[in-house]
Amino acid sequence: MTINFVQVHRQIQQAGEEARREQLALQERLAQAWQALQAWTERLEELRERVRQALRYNASLRCALPWQEALNAHFTAPPPPETGLLLAADGSQANPSRHDRIPFGLINIGLFDYDLSHRRPPEQSVQSELLLNQDLYDEFGTISEERLALERDLRERRALLERVQGETTAPILTLTDGPLELYRQPREDAELQALFRAYLEVLAGLAARGVIVAGYVDKPQADLVVRLLELTLLDDLRQAGQERPLRGVADRVLFNALLQPGERSAILGIQSTSAERFREYEGGQLGLYFFYLNVGTTDQPKVVRVEIPRWVAADAQAVASLHAVLLQQTRITPNRRYPYVLTRAHELALVTYQDRQAVEAMIEQEWRRQGVAVGEESAKQQSKRDLQPPRRRSPIGI
Repeated sequence: MTINFVQVHRQIQQAGEEARREQLALQERLAQAWQALQAWTERLEELRERVRQALRYNASLRCALPWQEALNAHFTAPPPPETGLLLAADGSQANPSRHDRIPFGLINIGLFDYDLSHRRPPEQSVQSELLLNQDLYDEFGTISEERLALERDLRERRALLERVQGETTAPILTLTDGPLELYRQPREDAELQALFRAYLEVLAGLAARGVIVAGYVDKPQADLVVRLLELTLLDDLRQAGQERPLRGVADRVLFNALLQPGERSAILGIQSTSAERFREYEGGQLGLYFFYLNVGTTDQPKVVRVEIPRWVAADAQAVASLHAVLLQQTRITPNRRYPYVLTRAHELALVTYQDRQAVEAMIEQEWRRQGVAVGEESAKQQSKRDLQPPRRRSPIGI
């Protein structure tokens, strides 16, 4: 026996009682959030002013920022464009481990093309980048997972930018899984900052070509709009971001009650220290915005968040095309309600346990052929491998 189930069961019982009390409290906070949304829905300038005042006391404040549409606005989708190109990129990575015989890193990018006119079949490709020897180190030692993740994000967008070069089809839409904003805030070291600047330059390149760029966030846990509404409940804005009267309420739950199937919410900006760095680049064209979208049904609503840069948010036709195409894509796989092209890109990018083992074996074979010493696997790694059977790729039904 590896788990003390008696102790765990007692903890589950206690946590269940706490969860029941918290659920009742959350229902009260949700009702309060809904009242605030309705009361302030048209008072956009007043809300923007409250954000400005709050930033004087809390420069790291994170919340939604009202833009042009009322907070409770909701819009149905137009018909999808009859022509155009939809591109999806997804990435995965294998992080270097000191427990391996030969530490290595791997970034794998899957790219999937989908012709909206259906005149040509989908196309797919995979880009794999192996990190060995000096590629595994920076000035602080072995490269971190943060660094590798930022490299992956950059390569996803760069693959999209390279793909649209010379493409004459219009419109061109690109999708990536997850937000455009980088939560892995780069440290203030030169290499990470260079990667972050390269990321911004790639976005600027997509903007220059008029590409409709979006990041798709499935089952979002963010409370950006809720945090904005909290500012209306505070008597003293010096407590902004610290006192949380609506703590635990997610935007997704709030918009479940507002959005009918197929509808999108108002477009709002993102106020955060990291979003500010996007806004400062290229005259504000890379500023980050978002909307919520109900891709579910009447019986099973499913609200997702879609992040877009300012050049897309400011183009009503681009937003309409994106709205329609996302709905079209999520209906291809009705059992999952997730964009078909992102599913396919993920399948291409996935690095399985067997893949990693195969790469490791290839490296060892070449090292031995070159007469290079191969290290030993750690005892901990041997034990983990012996106790845990290899993981298998799970088939995804389309």
